[in-house]
Amino acid sequence: MLPIFIIFRKKQFPAEKNKIITEHSFLKSFWNNLKESKKYPGVFPLLLCFYLFSDAITTITLYSAIYLERVFLISDEAKVGIFIIITAGLVVGAFAGGILSDKYSRRKILVISLILNAITIVLVAINQEVSFLNLIFGLFGLTMGVVYASSRSYLASLIPVEESGKFFGLYTFSERVASIIGPAVWGIVILLFASITPVNYRIAAFIMGIFVFLAAIPLTLSHRKNSKSTQSFP
Repeated sequence: MLPIFIIFRKKQFPAEKNKIITEHSFLKSFWNNLKESKKYPGVFPLLLCFYLFSDAITTITLYSAIYLERVFLISDEAKVGIFIIITAGLVVGAFAGGILSDKYSRRKILVISLILNAITIVLVAINQEVSFLNLIFGLFGLTMGVVYASSRSYLASLIPVEESGKFFGLYTFSERVASIIGPAVWGIVILLFASITPVNYRIAAFIMGIFVFLAAIPLTLSHRKNSKSTQSFP
């Protein structure tokens, strides 16, 4: 990618020689796009929802191997088996999420899947039995697949087609920012409760479950607000 970037980054195409191009800083463009999202009801709450969810899911993905080792003392072979189960659940959940989103309310499917995913993460945090890990992580992968599929489908239904690039860019940016803050919260919790290892890992996982549960709140509140507005102005 780097050679292509160097070759083409300053190349001016004939059709654009006389075109005036206004360049904005990243932060200014991001802020302008974020403000524009308020023109479309439901978009900003969905972006906030995805940010909170991604905080948890990215962190669980990054630290799941360490969690399984410190809390359950399982072998690397068992970890690989769990990751395969999560991936299989994710694939099935993605297909199911797409089908359910087309058939029923996209918002409802997303909220339900978020709550179920939060429950699976809490179960990971409080579970004491190694024999239940495959089942719990399978449900975790399944609900995660539904969340990702239904959230993308829901966003696409809220915006004009020509604005897809802009708002899916914000959607992806939310995930990237979450890959910083989520692990930071996890690390702080681990350090604060380092004296009670491995309980500190359970506390960190439990907090990630709360993050996912909180992700459903903006969707619910925005739906109630929009419903009241519709009733006031038929």
